[in-house]
Amino acid sequence: SRPARLAFVALTAAWGAVVGTMVMAAYLCLAQVVRCNVNEVFAAQHLQTYKNFLRLKVDEAGVTVHPIGLKKPCKKWRWPRQWERGESAVQPVEAPPRHCLIEEPFVVTRAPEPAGDAVRDARSSARPPTSS
Repeated sequence: SRPARLAFVALTAAWGAVVGTMVMAAYLCLAQVVRCNVNEVFAAQHLQTYKNFLRLKVDEAGVTVHPIGLKKPCKKWRWPRQWERGESAVQPVEAPPRHCLIEEPFVVTRAPEPAGDAVRDARSSARPPTSS
């Protein structure tokens, strides 16, 4: 019957979510002990005191990437009494965070366009054959 099928699907989804979470947690614990896939383990820790981000500048030359890290991010914020357009909507209670470049900025450029014949050949080979 339809209600029984819906109940089965709902219970299977709930059971899969719980078991899947447990399996992933066990994998991350094992990966930390064995020291493999450190990036996934580190990302899952959700550390409050370790914040980094990328600032991207897009122009004709490509994309300039500025990797920026915060030495000590703010943990407490307050809403200003008067907020003006262009200002931050929230302000740190303590000193503003100090930032630094993690590494020197680098530029990611576009690949050059292929010559005219190569473009035509690529476009014609990308089209599916037509049936007549």
